[in-house]
Amino acid sequence: PGESLSHSEGEDEEEGGDDEDDDDDGFFVPHGYLSDDEGALEGEEGGDLEKQKLRQKLKAREWDELISSKKMKVLEPVVRGCVWEEDGLCLEHFQQYAVCMVEPLPTPDNSPSPGELSQRRQREEQLLAQLLPLLHGNTNSSKIIMTEFQEFCRQ
Repeated sequence: PGESLSHSEGEDEEEGGDDEDDDDDGFFVPHGYLSDDEGALEGEEGGDLEKQKLRQKLKAREWDELISSKKMKVLEPVVRGCVWEEDGLCLEHFQQYAVCMVEPLPTPDNSPSPGELSQRRQREEQLLAQLLPLLHGNTNSSKIIMTEFQEFCRQ
């Protein structure tokens, strides 16, 4: 007639034990914590600011010696582009691609006249006056509203 509670007492703990994280065991490592030998290079003794500065100076001297003894050569970038303010060394590379104008290009004057501008403004104001009532209280998506308005403007 009913379920025995005495037989199901340990089931929840056994089933849920696999899914739980191991974060609840009370072991927490704070941020930035290092063990005894973590983070230190071999042969280095940490903690002394003067020793760190001395090591940095020694590394800087080693670098300067490598550069001065020509064991390491500093790379110089080669930059080629359309316009560079230099001695014109790159010009010879681009001379073969120079443009030769046979005749001057025509300059069309497509600027609208003041009358056309005023007509365009009036048309835009009319469209805006027709769009606002369509938008107000409309529950359709913006895509549907745009297609409706475009169809309206075509008519």
